[in-house]
Amino acid sequence: NHSVAFITLKPGKASKQHYHKVSSESYLILKGIGSLEIDGNQFDLNPGEAVLIQPLEVHKIINNSPEELVFLAVCVPAWYPQDSFQTEK
Repeated sequence: NHSVAFITLKPGKASKQHYHKVSSESYLILKGIGSLEIDGNQFDLNPGEAVLIQPLEVHKIINNSPEELVFLAVCVPAWYPQDSFQTEK
């Protein structure tokens, strides 16, 4: 009833801004520093920190650091492509 993805973002890279209608999503930072935007608010996440992103919250994670950003993304219920809605091109 959940999915787990191991994600690596190279320096200067970011996810597309998006939201999910059904799934909540949690990020657990393993390495590096991520800048996370949720509904227009931005904050940094350091190794060992986690965040819960609720359904309908527009979000994007950015690697502004000089090293790779490595994190786990956990979706409940499990992620499926039809539940991801991009808000930028």
